[in-house]
Amino acid sequence: MEGAAALQKEKERICRGSGNQRGLQSSLGSRASIQLAPGDSEGALTLLREQEQICRTLNTPADLQRSLGNQGVILKRRGELKRALTLYVEQERICRALGNPEGLATNLANQSLRASRKGKPHEALTLAEESYSLARRHGLDGLAGQIESIVEDARRALVGPQ
Repeated sequence: MEGAAALQKEKERICRGSGNQRGLQSSLGSRASIQLAPGDSEGALTLLREQEQICRTLNTPADLQRSLGNQGVILKRRGELKRALTLYVEQERICRALGNPEGLATNLANQSLRASRKGKPHEALTLAEESYSLARRHGLDGLAGQIESIVEDARRALVGPQ
């Protein structure tokens, strides 16, 4: 992990020096993932927010939606559900506009998990089922397999303890 972090820092330095904003936003996203592994959510968020600003400046919605989703996941894990939802709603809008089924299915799954944590089982199930259906319809079998457990958990939450 240290080697990967060092390489991304070097890539970041080079991109900043050369003015390569596209490469820089990519490097920031990679560094955020690396920083998140040992639990540095604040450092990862800082990098992702910078990445988000670059994506907005460059008008690269595919990269922007990824950054928003990654920020949302971190905020959701930290219990900042309202802030996470704000990012997820924007990410969903972008994914629908781009026709990005993988990003949209991932987004809806994350929104389902957020709804579940907020005690909204009907909303959680609706989002999870849409996410699963979308993944299956587009042949995203690995993603559909991951989402399937979210659907099952949402269904169990509606039924209640047995």
